[in-house]
Amino acid sequence: MKLKLNIKTIMFVLVFSFILLTITVSLEFTRGIDERGVSTLYISSDGTFRSTIEWLTHMGSHYILLPGLAAVLFLFYKFERRFIAFSFGSMMFLSIPINVILKFMIRRPRPYLGTHYYTSFSYPSGHTVGAFTFFIGFYIFYSLIYKERHDLILLTICATLASIVGLSRVLLGVHYPTDVIGSVLLSGIIITSFSLLYHKYFKFYEQT
Repeated sequence: MKLKLNIKTIMFVLVFSFILLTITVSLEFTRGIDERGVSTLYISSDGTFRSTIEWLTHMGSHYILLPGLAAVLFLFYKFERRFIAFSFGSMMFLSIPINVILKFMIRRPRPYLGTHYYTSFSYPSGHTVGAFTFFIGFYIFYSLIYKERHDLILLTICATLASIVGLSRVLLGVHYPTDVIGSVLLSGIIITSFSLLYHKYFKFYEQT
């Protein structure tokens, strides 16, 4: 009961924060600070560092996430946690239309620095949503298998990889900082929602 209450509290904070940020972004209240932020962080020159960032940003693309998802689902099935696998897979697939719908609802243009890369809308960042949902979601659902352990090393690795993707979107000039922040909040909402669903509907079946 305490766990569910804590999750619900986290959900409320995430939803409230995301709605508030989305309204702020839609009304262009963050435009000035966003433009300064992306101009400051943008990597304008070609070189090894930029090439590395361009490679790392693909950790949030379907080229990496789809094979990664297949591997994680196999891992969960190997541990005979079919409902965890179902929850994780559903979470990843549903994050795609959720992100696309929000993009077309907000219709925020991309930063002018990255318009030659993408023609789609900017808020939220699909790469960031995908990366955070995958890596942090993996840690959350993996920890359900090992309830007695809190693997700080695994959490650090997952959080670092996801954060690298989010930061890379700003460094490449294809997203504003608030695009990434909103994406992290959205990913948190998605993960928390499926965690609640698992505890409410599927946890019993895993124990039988």
